[in-house]
Amino acid sequence: MIKQWLFYATVLLTCAISVCIPVVQSIAESANTALQQEFVIEDYEKGYWLYEDLSQSLQIEINRYEITEKELLWYEADIRTSEQTPLQFFPANEESPGKGFKYAERIARDNRLVFAVNDDQFGHRLYNRKTMGVVVRNGKVMSNKTMRSGNVALPNLDVGVFFPDGSMQVFESKDHTGEEYIAMGAQNVLSFGPYILREGEINPSFQKYYRHREPRCAVGMVEPYHYVVIVVEGRSARAQGVGLQWVGERMQELGVRQAINLDGGHTSCIVFMGRKLEISNPLGKVLKARSLSGMIGLGNSERVPAYEGLEKR
Repeated sequence: MIKQWLFYATVLLTCAISVCIPVVQSIAESANTALQQEFVIEDYEKGYWLYEDLSQSLQIEINRYEITEKELLWYEADIRTSEQTPLQFFPANEESPGKGFKYAERIARDNRLVFAVNDDQFGHRLYNRKTMGVVVRNGKVMSNKTMRSGNVALPNLDVGVFFPDGSMQVFESKDHTGEEYIAMGAQNVLSFGPYILREGEINPSFQKYYRHREPRCAVGMVEPYHYVVIVVEGRSARAQGVGLQWVGERMQELGVRQAINLDGGHTSCIVFMGRKLEISNPLGKVLKARSLSGMIGLGNSERVPAYEGLEKR
């Protein structure tokens, strides 16, 4: 009788285990799937946007700040990614970079980009037959013609150099040629400037120059694969923009080591999930604005809406 009882107990235990294992596996699979899903927050009223996706090793957190009495309004994007999802450079015209322009939202939506900002707009200088600076896109030298180092024009054509290991360095306009940057291992070189931070130190020219308040866009690196983007609105009653000294000081506060000033003014923009973030356009609709020759972007999501032309207010 005891042997028979032990037999039935063993059978019941075996059945329980056989039922339990698939249940545990199912729970584990569900949890794993949940971890890989995108997590998105878009809160215009609070000025907060967040994107997380472990499958892309990507986290983007954007905050909007405003100091009303100073007529100052800006966005800060903290970007943490990896070699799996590097920063990339997206021309408006893939077949002939620099030739042709598209709205920022279109470039972002056509490429399903989670995050994008304007680049150095070198195509604008190409179109207007101006000195382009040292420009490299995806390992190809687009231009070597630049200005002398230390000039105080805007842009002065200082460069931001991006490497495959997620690192970024800044140089003065005449430091190297595009071929020399490629020999260093660079894939992309932006030319606009002036540089904002080098090894954590603010460009000393800001004490005297670039002090006028304007819309600004700057990208910087804290460490490889950890970037900060600052976009400042301006030319409106609510937002007057800033000088570059302010941008440098704010970048320092955020721990940035290398940073470059990109094209500002009406070119300056930040796009999240296919929608441009700006205080005058809370719904992020595609309205007529300055078109771009290219953007810096990263991340990919099917949630980004397709581009369907200009949208009504």
